[in-house]
Amino acid sequence: AALNTLGQMCTDFGPYLQEEHHGAIFPKLLLQMETEQVPKVQAHCCACIINWCENLDPTALGPYLSRLMNALGGVIKNGAVIAQEQA
Repeated sequence: AALNTLGQMCTDFGPYLQEEHHGAIFPKLLLQMETEQVPKVQAHCCACIINWCENLDPTALGPYLSRLMNALGGVIKNGAVIAQEQA
């Protein structure tokens, strides 16, 4: 539920939320995607990251891009189908 709420907040309050709070939120989203063992939660995390990136200037992802690509690659390679579809 928290991931769904955060995803909706990204849509409603973006890009302000992403620009002002990326340091506190985005690393935790990446960690959740990298370590989550429950496929449905991992899928929700991937979906939240989609919402996070929608209203964001692409250059703002620069500091996180390598980790984001590695995390997405890990989900695509090893995740359940439900998470792979979101990744």
